[in-house]
Amino acid sequence: MSAAPPPEPSGGKRICVVGSGIAGLTAAFLLSAEHHVTLLERAPSLGMDQSSVSFAGGRIDVPLRTFNLEYYPNLSSLYRELGVEFGVADYSFCSFERGSPGAYFKFYNLIDPLLGKLFGVEKMSLPVISLSTLRFVGEYVRFVWAGPRDLRSGACKGLSFKQYCAARYSSGFYWRILMPWLSVVCTCTFAAVGNYPAEILLDYVCGRTGSVFSNSMQRASSGTAHVVQCFAKRCQRVLLGCSVTDVIPKSAARPRVGVAWTDAAGKTFVEEFDEVVLATQANAALESLSRHCTEETRECLGAVTYERNTTVLHVDEAILPLAFNDRSAVNLALAADLSASDCTIWMNKVDSTMACLEKDVYQTWNPICAIAPDKVVAKFEFERPVLTLASESALERLQRVNGKHGVWFVGAYSLYTMPLLESGVRSSIRVANKLLAMKRVEHGGVLRELYGDGAGQEPVAPGKGALGVALAVVGVCAVIVMTVTNR
Repeated sequence: MSAAPPPEPSGGKRICVVGSGIAGLTAAFLLSAEHHVTLLERAPSLGMDQSSVSFAGGRIDVPLRTFNLEYYPNLSSLYRELGVEFGVADYSFCSFERGSPGAYFKFYNLIDPLLGKLFGVEKMSLPVISLSTLRFVGEYVRFVWAGPRDLRSGACKGLSFKQYCAARYSSGFYWRILMPWLSVVCTCTFAAVGNYPAEILLDYVCGRTGSVFSNSMQRASSGTAHVVQCFAKRCQRVLLGCSVTDVIPKSAARPRVGVAWTDAAGKTFVEEFDEVVLATQANAALESLSRHCTEETRECLGAVTYERNTTVLHVDEAILPLAFNDRSAVNLALAADLSASDCTIWMNKVDSTMACLEKDVYQTWNPICAIAPDKVVAKFEFERPVLTLASESALERLQRVNGKHGVWFVGAYSLYTMPLLESGVRSSIRVANKLLAMKRVEHGGVLRELYGDGAGQEPVAPGKGALGVALAVVGVCAVIVMTVTNR
C-alpha cells in the first residue's frame, strides 16, 4: 500500500499503531472506529500470520494458537464481533519420558452434554494415569481445589510458583506433572516457570475457569490469515515491510509525535501523529524510543525479560511416544533428568480443519531431542516475555507513564497477568478506552486490579469446573487401575 501521507482527517485523530500482533491489531481495529489509523508492520505480512506455512495441502499456523473461552473473554468477544468462526480444539494430551515405553499421564477430552449440564462446562477431561504416578491423583485434586481458596485468601501472594508448591506438594508432582504442562503454557523453561508469581499461574490454572483441564480449548477455524484480515479491514492505512527507526514523543516544542520508518525498498519516511501506540515487544519499543526515552520509561521497559523459543514444523514421527496408543493431539516429552520438556502437536488431530492435511504433520516447541533434518519443514525463533515477582512493580509504573507525551504501550507483556493473547487484547482495550468517546467494556479477571480502569475484582471460588474434574478424577480411579493393569 502507498506510504504517501494521508490528508488530515475531517474528524478524530491521526494515530499510528506500530506492530501487528494481536495487541496491535486490536488497537488498530478499535481506534479506527473514531480515528484515522496507520498500521506499521516491519514484516511483509501482518503479525499473527507472519510464520504460518502452506504445506501438505493446508495452511498451518505457527505457533498454533488456541484459547479458552473463560480465560479469554475479550479475545472471544472480539472474534464474535469480527465474524471469526472458532470451534473446539482437541487438546487431549499425554506426558511421557523420552525413551520410556509408555506415557505416565494422559488426558482424554470428553464431550458429554450431560456432564456439561451438571458441571457447567462444554468439555470435560478424564485422566489415564500409570500405576507409577497414581499417587499424584490426590495432589492434583488438592491443587485444583485449593488454588481458588489460596487466591481468595492471599496465601499465594508474594510467593514464586516454586515456593508455593514446595510447601504444599511433592517434588514428583511438581517436576513430572506441573512443570511439563506449565512450561508449554508459558512457553518458557522450567526455571522461568518456577520463578513466576504463584498467583498468576493459579489464576490461569484454577482461578477464573474452575480448571483449564475442564474447559474446552478453542481455535479459529479459518486460521490466522483470515483473522488478521478481519482485524485490519477497517484500518485506514496498512503499511507492510516498514521498520520504525525513531519515535519522537510530544514536547513543548513539538505538539505531535514524530515517527520515522524505512520501507522494504530502503526509502525513509517521517510523519507526525496525534498519538502513537507501540504494540511491539518491550525491548523493541525501547529501541524505537532510545534517543527520546525518559529514565522512568526506560527502567519500566527494561525490566521486562524474555526467553527465546524454537518452534519446528516437521514430519518426523520419531519424536512422538513409542507406543502408538499413547500418541495424542498434544504430547509432552520430559527429559530423563527432569530438567526440561518439549511439546509436540500432532496437527492432524487438533480439529476438523487440520484433519484434511495430506500427511501427518507435527509442530514441536523447544525440542529437547534432535529432529531429522530431512524431515524439517520450517523452523522459527520467537521471544516470549516471562514474569517474576519483580514484574508487578515495574508494570504498575509502566501504566503510570502510559500515554505520556502521546506514546502508548500495549502488548501481552504490559499487564500483570499471564502474557497470552488475552493480555494483549486487554492492554489495547485499556488504551483504546482512553482515546475513544465510545468506551468498550473490558471483561476483567480475578486478580487485584492494579491500574484502576479494569472491570473490577471478581470473587474467586472453587468453580464447577474444578469440582467436576475433582469428582471425575476420583470417580474413575478404579477404571484407571484396571485400564493400566490390562495394558
